[in-house]
Amino acid sequence: MNKLWIYDVETMINMFEVTFLSYDTDEYYTFIIDENNNDRNKIIKFVKDKMLIGYNNKTFDKNTHYTLHVVSTYGCITIIQIA
Repeated sequence: MNKLWIYDVETMINMFEVTFLSYDTDEYYTFIIDENNNDRNKIIKFVKDKMLIGYNNKTFDKNTHYTLHVVSTYGCITIIQIA
């Protein structure tokens, strides 16, 4: 699987969505955490051993990059903590 992925995060008061697009191919994945979906474990599994390049990382997504790090490292975060 490709190591370099571009990602973008969208958040609302009760929803967290992250989409990863492969740098080398057209492959992409979208994960959602909200009251109906909990892709937390899928995110944890997906980001392991990958290099991530974030869209809007100097401002808003810098904080979500940290959130992805916490999720992938500790696996302990809730939708309330993300929002």
